[in-house]
Amino acid sequence: TGYLRPGVFTSAKRWSSHPDMLKQYATCLRERLQEHGIEQPQFYFDIWKSMNHRFQQRMVDPRVDIVSADWSPFKASPWMLPLLMDLTPWREKFEEIEETMANETEVVFVADFPGLELENYINSDFDNVSLTVLNGEVRVEFRGKENNESLKNVTLKKDEKLEIPSGEFHNVLTTSESPSCYYYVSTNQTAVEFNKNITEYMEKQNASAANTTEDTRSANDSLDDPLMQKYQRAAEWKKRRELWSTNLSQLDYFKVWGIKKYFTFRRSLLMGGLAVRNIVFGTPELEQLAADLRWAAGEFNPEKYMDELAGVPMSDNP
Repeated sequence: TGYLRPGVFTSAKRWSSHPDMLKQYATCLRERLQEHGIEQPQFYFDIWKSMNHRFQQRMVDPRVDIVSADWSPFKASPWMLPLLMDLTPWREKFEEIEETMANETEVVFVADFPGLELENYINSDFDNVSLTVLNGEVRVEFRGKENNESLKNVTLKKDEKLEIPSGEFHNVLTTSESPSCYYYVSTNQTAVEFNKNITEYMEKQNASAANTTEDTRSANDSLDDPLMQKYQRAAEWKKRRELWSTNLSQLDYFKVWGIKKYFTFRRSLLMGGLAVRNIVFGTPELEQLAADLRWAAGEFNPEKYMDELAGVPMSDNP
């Protein structure tokens, strides 16, 4: 058993949401690995997504080998898991919980099917990590950091909470007959420290602008430091977001959404047309094919368009 990085053979992500593309991708992976002497490989995908601001949930049954799984364009794929509609009303509860959290606190909501297990790793950058069950029942399994302690199990029911150690793996198994719903709360200390440094950087920049040319030159010289450059990019991004929030109306956001949809449909139609052309007349030279693909993809940068609508100065507009 081994793990394969999802983007090792493709940078596209659409395959993770469509059963036909997932089947094609698994078949392609099998052929690639067979070229390297791995006979009859099996592929199991554990794909999680948040649909329309819902909780994170699985899209594919991780117990099914997609290479050998049945697929037909005329019927639903049984290994694609359904959207947990019964838990949709919890979205209001999610918003209530998030409103009670401080800005530096991160909250992740998860839903899972009975009998399935989430393997999760908490990075050591996170502190005060806890797991709270909102619905159903789960069993949390984890190993201690020291002396490779044996597997420990803790069962949690609705409204029960457990502190989760950072810097190690743990598993969350849904043991109830109905789907479980739970959430993680944590504090990213690295992000907290970074935001603190950004605030200090912006204060120094404002002070330099009001002082002598020598102080300004000293501040500009410090920008040769890669860390200071990172602070500068983050500070500029923060300014842009503030201008978006202040100057853009709901109509402006609707315009951006509409243009993005237009380019999505345009790309689909033109790419389909190019595929038919290539089948009928053959694939053109690589340079011509690349130019055709660029033309079909179109050029629309939503962030740049929002900058223009919000009146972001060109110096803050990368």
